[in-house]
Amino acid sequence: GLLFLGSNLTFRGDEWVTILYAEDWSVDRLMDPHYIHWAMGTRVLWNVLQALFGLGSYVPYLAVLLAFHVAIATGLFTLARRQVPAFIALAVGTLFLFLGSGAGNVQLAFQRGWNAAAAAGIFALLILLREPRPHHRWLGAILLLLGTITWSSIGLLFVAAAGAVMLLVPSRRRDLWTVVPALVAFATWYVAYGRGTVGEIPGLALVQRYVVDGIANATGQTFGLGAEVGLVLAVLFAVAALVNLVGGRRLRLLLIAGSVALVVQWLLLAWARAIPEPNAFTSTRYVYISAIFILMALVGLLGYRGWRRQAHRVPFIAGVLAVFVVAFAWNVHELYRSDQRKQLDAYDHRAAIEFVATYAGTPAVPLEQSYASVDRFLRRLADDEDPRSGA
Repeated sequence: GLLFLGSNLTFRGDEWVTILYAEDWSVDRLMDPHYIHWAMGTRVLWNVLQALFGLGSYVPYLAVLLAFHVAIATGLFTLARRQVPAFIALAVGTLFLFLGSGAGNVQLAFQRGWNAAAAAGIFALLILLREPRPHHRWLGAILLLLGTITWSSIGLLFVAAAGAVMLLVPSRRRDLWTVVPALVAFATWYVAYGRGTVGEIPGLALVQRYVVDGIANATGQTFGLGAEVGLVLAVLFAVAALVNLVGGRRLRLLLIAGSVALVVQWLLLAWARAIPEPNAFTSTRYVYISAIFILMALVGLLGYRGWRRQAHRVPFIAGVLAVFVVAFAWNVHELYRSDQRKQLDAYDHRAAIEFVATYAGTPAVPLEQSYASVDRFLRRLADDEDPRSGA
């Protein structure tokens, strides 16, 4: 269904930058940062897809994006199933599968890097959070964490989630070394290639406001309840995590992992985006990643023994299902609205491409005045500008 919705979409924005350099396999190109991301995995995959399928159809690129999306939903379901009844785990996986509030990562193939990083991170957590401790699977978790950071800096959030669990749970502290290879690899890349990708550092007050607004918006959007209610829910998660940490009870690993990763996400975004993009916290691509950690924290919260004892009672089941029904309806609605907007954008992009391809070099589109080359035209598309406008 998601693939069918997006079958009429086309390339846009940052995708054109990747298309321009699809034949460049140099080490410098693969290591160059995309904003603050080490996007080597993203570029390798795109180069392969473009070599295999060309640019005649958007479907192969979107199919890969959605494959990673389904993998994330499956991973969330599996994590949840370990903690809560099957109907809650199914609701969590289904809600994420149709996450219209994160539509950018469902309908824009360029976001495959973020989705791939999140999928690798989720499956690393599936290994590392397993009971009993997964000694014989450490290598798989280490490789997944290394993989997640080579796709996108989003992978650091999953490293932080795993590291928080290892650090805060005494019985798991001896496993903290499993996150070190990913951190060393990213730090090495950042020193060699990534420095200079972040501009002016925001002040503490701006960081605080950005983090609070971002978490409130993401939580509200995930459940379709608005930023105000989202802030209340976020505070509930934070209080529950703190109580769990200091209360002497058995730590709920998903609650801790999800809460820590969510805060780290918005601290990093505030550091990198608060000044150049003060309103970027509303972007669907950030909501998408936050939703993973919000749902993890929710599962951890519902995994308390006292709550689990209520799981077979009708009022409890009805209340949980009501929340998920509202969230599901909202997200499906947002998914449809986003698809309609992107269909119009795709129509405009196709029209612009056809216009220039047909009339390039004529008085209507004088290349010497408007476009020094086809690359110049594609760069204008990459900046989301109308290529038919002036130079």
